[in-house]
Amino acid sequence: MDAKTCLEKLKLIGVLSFATVDTQGNPQIRNISAIHYEPDGMYFFTARGKNFCRELLENEKVQIACFEACPAKVIVRQPPISTRT
Repeated sequence: MDAKTCLEKLKLIGVLSFATVDTQGNPQIRNISAIHYEPDGMYFFTARGKNFCRELLENEKVQIACFEACPAKVIVRQPPISTRT
């Protein structure tokens, strides 16, 4: 599945689960709902003081999982294009 198709499918989902890894190598999962989609990517917000923000800055790899009504699995494995602090 190409990036454009993934983004189109993700738009149908209200909440996405983001998986990161903390400083001890433990997996951490957060549900994110404030998401804005563009044709070439998506944007979400998190507070600078949150562990989630720190984990993204220290290790830009993230996995996103979601579920929709139709039987399709969408997994995104891509470092962010840019991270602002």
